[in-house]
Amino acid sequence: MRDFCYGIDIGLMKMMESRGISWLDINGNKSDPLVTLKGMGANTVRLRVFVNPPRNGIWMKPKVKYEDKTENEIADLYLGFCDIDSVVESARRAKNLGMKIMLNLHLSDHFADRAIQDIPLEWERDDEGKLVKRVEQFTKLCLTKLMMSGIVPDMIQIGNEVNNGVLWPKGKMSENPEALIRFLNTGYDAVKQVCPKCQVVTHIAYGDNERITNDFFDFFFKNGGKTDILGFSYYQDAAGIRGSDTKESLQKLSDNLNKASEKYKKPVLIADMGCLQYDEDHGFETVKNVIDILKNIPDGQGLGVVYWEPEAGLEVLPDRFSLGTTKFVRDKTLRFTKVLTAYRE
Repeated sequence: MRDFCYGIDIGLMKMMESRGISWLDINGNKSDPLVTLKGMGANTVRLRVFVNPPRNGIWMKPKVKYEDKTENEIADLYLGFCDIDSVVESARRAKNLGMKIMLNLHLSDHFADRAIQDIPLEWERDDEGKLVKRVEQFTKLCLTKLMMSGIVPDMIQIGNEVNNGVLWPKGKMSENPEALIRFLNTGYDAVKQVCPKCQVVTHIAYGDNERITNDFFDFFFKNGGKTDILGFSYYQDAAGIRGSDTKESLQKLSDNLNKASEKYKKPVLIADMGCLQYDEDHGFETVKNVIDILKNIPDGQGLGVVYWEPEAGLEVLPDRFSLGTTKFVRDKTLRFTKVLTAYRE
């Protein structure tokens, strides 16, 4: 039986360090942020890879409409240093601490999610057949570079929050759903050719929404979709769920994960989640509750939880990202809160 995944997505860490950010542990002592997070119980690091990201790690995110809100244009959004060579370095750092690696291939030059799946600039003029080859080559390249460094990933995502597709418009769910399955299956097959033991995660948003889960995975499996693990995002705070709604949201999450695991005969994973930075008690309890939900899925089919960018702090990021697990101490210094001590409870 595999170990439960207590995961952390740390795509921003290396970039933040390069800009002079430092961290204190929960006792106020200066510390290596990854060592501190491991000490809280983290055993897996999730690292995203972009195809050809900007060298400085900065992107201007356009105005984007999500299902529940509209985000304004964000200037100077930090992507992190997420080209494959930088990711290999970060993976080596985690491996040296005895941590497992989860790779997240965004199939874009920048963030890809349920509302934005920009095709990489270098691939823009490719037809569907050429894009299939691109996905295969990129997947194999990333895995090969890791394995040549002695790093065998435990899990890998092909795409990120792929509810609405990848590589728009060629692989958009609403326009060309068969191509989406083709792209995802190409990535799956490429993984198994290079690293047969690596488990492939198919990741969608809204882990507490049964309708969205059924709509996507019914189509996915009916049309021959291949995957080893069903991955979900869970951001109740980002959706404005507070107070009495929190309990209802957690119940919906539990119901959905249990039903999905039983219906599709696949293990499930919270591939990323986050809580509002300024309420560490609420964050601690939410993480603890999500862990309990996963551990109570029958037959060990709840594989674990990954917290997104716990080292981040809104005071030191241009986009004011507010789901980290730190408090601002002084200029360029952050102190970890107790949120992820839920990992060792």
